[in-house]
Amino acid sequence: MPLFNVEDTIRLALDSILMQKVDFNYEIIAVDDCSTDNTLEILNEYTEKYPQIKIIKHEENQGNAIAFYNALCASNGDYFCVLDGDDYYTVKNKLQKQVDFLDSDKNEDFVAVTHKYLMINKEDKIWKDRQLTLKEREHDYNDFLRQSFYYHTSTFMYRNIFRGNVPKVFKEPLMRGDNPRTHMHVFYTKGKVKFLDFVGSVYRYSENGIWSKTTTEAQHERNIKMFEFLRDLLPTETEREIYDKTCKIRRTRQPYIRDEKNWMSADEILTTFKTWANQYGFKEKEFIFNALYKSEFLDSLCESIGFAKASSHNLIPTQPLKAQKNNILITISNLTTSGGGVFYEIKDIMAMYKNQNIYLLLTDIDDYQDMNEDVLLQLKKFNNLTILFGQKEIENKLEKLVKHIIEIKPQKIYHYCGHNNLHAVSLIQSMYGKNICVFSFDHGFSLGLDNTSYDTYITKRPMDYEILSKHYDNKVIYIPCWNEDKIGERQYKAFNNHNKLVTACGAARFYKLNGAGYIDLIINLLSKTEGKHYHYGPIEESELKIIKDKLSQNNIEHDKFVHIPWSNNITQSMIKNNVDIFIEPFPVVSYKLTLEVHSAGIPTIIKNGQTRLSITDFIYKEPISWNSSEEFIKTLSVIDSKTLENHSKLAREYYVKAHSIETISQYLKKEISFEHPETINFYDNKLIDVKNIESILKIKPIWETRKIPPKVRPQKKLKPIERILSFTNTSDKKHKIITIMGVKIKIKRKNQNP
Repeated sequence: MPLFNVEDTIRLALDSILMQKVDFNYEIIAVDDCSTDNTLEILNEYTEKYPQIKIIKHEENQGNAIAFYNALCASNGDYFCVLDGDDYYTVKNKLQKQVDFLDSDKNEDFVAVTHKYLMINKEDKIWKDRQLTLKEREHDYNDFLRQSFYYHTSTFMYRNIFRGNVPKVFKEPLMRGDNPRTHMHVFYTKGKVKFLDFVGSVYRYSENGIWSKTTTEAQHERNIKMFEFLRDLLPTETEREIYDKTCKIRRTRQPYIRDEKNWMSADEILTTFKTWANQYGFKEKEFIFNALYKSEFLDSLCESIGFAKASSHNLIPTQPLKAQKNNILITISNLTTSGGGVFYEIKDIMAMYKNQNIYLLLTDIDDYQDMNEDVLLQLKKFNNLTILFGQKEIENKLEKLVKHIIEIKPQKIYHYCGHNNLHAVSLIQSMYGKNICVFSFDHGFSLGLDNTSYDTYITKRPMDYEILSKHYDNKVIYIPCWNEDKIGERQYKAFNNHNKLVTACGAARFYKLNGAGYIDLIINLLSKTEGKHYHYGPIEESELKIIKDKLSQNNIEHDKFVHIPWSNNITQSMIKNNVDIFIEPFPVVSYKLTLEVHSAGIPTIIKNGQTRLSITDFIYKEPISWNSSEEFIKTLSVIDSKTLENHSKLAREYYVKAHSIETISQYLKKEISFEHPETINFYDNKLIDVKNIESILKIKPIWETRKIPPKVRPQKKLKPIERILSFTNTSDKKHKIITIMGVKIKIKRKNQNP
């Protein structure tokens, strides 16, 4: 760390290093270049707490280049980074990821590894930087000679190839900065530079910085001199010729001037990149819903923006807010009672904390008038609940959300980031308290999983535990999915007042079932058993007509298929309708609905699947199951009351033991793993980064990258006749327009020629 007069920023820079979670030893070599402020005093204060910090003190100011040279001479590590005193790291695994990459490069093909960064000015605006839209890539010696890549100082990690013999050329003033360091490493090793697709640091752009305080013209001239200086270090004419071409182009270019329009607020950046999240989450649903996806880039971008916002409030990453122990915060964009079970899950969490203060932060809602009426009605019973609103508007939204958290000072925060809530991911910061991911999404793209500030991931299915624990290790615990007990006064009884089998099934989205041949299966079952079937959940009129037509074609009375659009208490409705067995939805299972059925003691038949979405891993051992449609019909055709009553008992006992709120509450509140779940074999046991499928989704660009304008060719001297006659394009394919002496004449084409 080459340092000079950075008393206002050095604490954050040091804390951003000390917050890193690593499995290796490291040293921080801080070179105080004869600062005239309190920089040295702050360094001494830190060395008392952190012995890995070593201070080199210059008795006189020698400049950034020599400060770096002296630090590198003192460096003992296999790798090194350079962090200026006014910049900082933003994610906790920045160093670990870079070390892991270089360690895995056994042949040492790569001499450096870098990543994305944010450039932030004194007004907390973020530069609309082209590198944020780049994908993971590598640069070789050829790219280096053509000067075709640049990444900021704070992003690099280099192999320490100069240990004990650092080139003295580093002392030259023109050797200050990231370009010369990268030049020397690539030049000597002919090695490559790897660019990783995550945001890991902030370059604090200050008008008083070593670089930014100089004029645009001076920056341009210094860059040219630096590259020409580096050119003279090349040993062969071949290398110099390639380098000369690029230097010549630099000479002819105009100095690059930053357009003020390209500075964006944090909210504008988040809103802009939300378009990617929307494409990941909702584009090509049929394809995307078949696997589990995350985005390291979006999660690190949000975490970095949130880190910068928190630090603007003088919060320290190594020292969280002093928490109010009775305050629990839950963040989510919005709540609805239909479509999925998240609302009921959150309601259950509130019930578990009935003796503490619960704060519900709805990040995308303006006020009570925007809330779902049924949600409001059900939340009224919680006297300990305070609802806060993040509001929809772009301006200062993140600032308002952060202020809510600072005022609450929560003991812990339960985050529900969903598929596209980038603001919620930005709020996952160690400075605010304990952060808990309640992993709830069955399919598709989930935001926030790669946020390094999560303390705990709660997985509610054995398969999810297996997938997430591969990525997030001991942060992941298993607590079985929980549900409010739905047993009522009316108890389950098999073949109650009837002798023909009565079945039921349900789904919030009918297309998930019908695409798997659900209706044909039920029609065949009704033909065989002559019983009745209840379907819970919305069905479009066009689909209902198809169902009625199929019933008629198979000579089945229409009242044998009963459609109930929805019910506030599905299990009691099933018992009232004397349902004998519940058919677990397929090919996508529904754990919330199935748990309700189990709690009421209604037996279930499940389809044996091979993938994560089709396996029912929240049921007792050896349930009633089926593989083929023939087996499904055969099993239910001969099932008797004794078998059903036995499975009713097993379902109820298993629910009470593993899924009731009373059982689960103590584990959830203390973040203690319920038990180590049994391993389940399934094909798609991978958490996939969406960058691997972007070509399939055809992701649209966020903004156009800056392009070098084409060279303006000198206009050739025209012959006299060419001055008189010129051609002008027209959209009319049958004619050509000719201008002669200022008069336009329309001529009919013949064989495409005038």
